[in-house]
Amino acid sequence: MNWYTDVDYQAGYRQAMNKIQSDFSSFVETDSLNLERLILPISTGKITNEVSNKIEEALNNLVAGDVVVYQHPTYQGSEYEQCLLNKLKEHQALVVIVAHDVLSIRDEQVVRFNSEIKLFNLANIIIVHTVAMKLRLKQYGVKVPMMTRELPSYQTTLNDTTVRSHDFNQVIYAGNIAKAQWLLQYDQDTPISLFGHWSWQDGPEILFSSVNYHGSVDEAQLPLQNFNGFGLVWDGWQIPDFETIGRYTKYNWPMKASMYLANGLPIITWKGSPLAELTDKYNIGFSLDDLGNLTDEMSRINVEQFKIMRQAAIIYGENIRNGFNTKSVIFDAIQIITALR
Repeated sequence: MNWYTDVDYQAGYRQAMNKIQSDFSSFVETDSLNLERLILPISTGKITNEVSNKIEEALNNLVAGDVVVYQHPTYQGSEYEQCLLNKLKEHQALVVIVAHDVLSIRDEQVVRFNSEIKLFNLANIIIVHTVAMKLRLKQYGVKVPMMTRELPSYQTTLNDTTVRSHDFNQVIYAGNIAKAQWLLQYDQDTPISLFGHWSWQDGPEILFSSVNYHGSVDEAQLPLQNFNGFGLVWDGWQIPDFETIGRYTKYNWPMKASMYLANGLPIITWKGSPLAELTDKYNIGFSLDDLGNLTDEMSRINVEQFKIMRQAAIIYGENIRNGFNTKSVIFDAIQIITALR
């Protein structure tokens, strides 16, 4: 039998804190993949005998040779994840790790680095974001085979992207405002519509007038807002700061890119990221070296060029909305791993 792991989050926590895993769970519960949900208990700290026993109970129905698609990380802590993977191996399960987030690359903390690489080497195969992430993990010491995938799938309430009007002079930024220090510097002619929870000590009045703050809006409600134009994917400062938060964009697929494309928005991103390569490949937006050049680059785009990029984004976004990117890579991984039985 084939399984996928899913932490038994409290009501409301899943959508608010971990949409990628929530959407993944929805997309893999299809007849074509035939995956059964393996519900994992919540842990609030160190692994106790009680938590260990609950994990063991969750695995009661496993038999040798079963495939388990493990969604990483669980956000329950490294001890929890190590306990889980050890028990999966004791049950002689074949383990596919789907790395939604790779903390050893994102944070570069020694404790996380050591525990995560050790964990990854317990798998039979790992699905990571990009070729750059795969190469980095090899440098870190990951020995098991790795597969890459394109942008993760994303569920949206939007039913028809073709009927919405779009202002090609507008740029949207939606997501974690704390990661977007560039907002404090942004003062250009191109307006930014900002959606997200305000997390800085000073209020939104510190922003220049070119940034229009709309507050925190539930993801399901975003398509009902003035959510049109280009979607901006940019962490850090005007030039990404590779000593801190901007570093991760060299390796990962940001979730907001999936969100924009699923809602039919072409994207703008940093030229040095894997996302820029994808953007060029499918003509679903454009990339910049420096966010300070945004207005200059926008002035070079006419209505017809925008329409072409928008249509390409709608077409590519369909694969994100219907789960194709997720289902296809999981299908391929299962085919590979079942050959090991």
